[in-house]
Amino acid sequence: TPDAMKELKRVIKFVLNTKDFGLKLEPKLVNNRGDKWSIVVYSDSDWAGDPDTRISVTGFIIYVMGCAVAWKSKAQKSVSLSSSEAEWYALSEAAKEVKFIAQTLLTMETPVELPIISQCRSNLYE
Repeated sequence: TPDAMKELKRVIKFVLNTKDFGLKLEPKLVNNRGDKWSIVVYSDSDWAGDPDTRISVTGFIIYVMGCAVAWKSKAQKSVSLSSSEAEWYALSEAAKEVKFIAQTLLTMETPVELPIISQCRSNLYE
């Protein structure tokens, strides 16, 4: 259809105009850790952030050698009764993902720095 052809031309123009754009990932090597790969995890949640449903939102980001490789932000499936419960839920979501990443690296015989420390942000002292 003419409308589909117009959209196709718009997409092709976008691709041609942005062909030099990219995302550059530069792993950060830390000399005192040998040749092991470092994994850093940050997780957070907002307790009852939605004023209508009181559902909390979970978020996490995982860095491998200083490069963000996995991240997620998603509403929790149930209502948390405390901020600690909401943080635990966020931490468990991050732990599932980091376990997969670490096991994948270890399967490829890539040395991973253990233990993997996860940092959970808490709003109790703000």
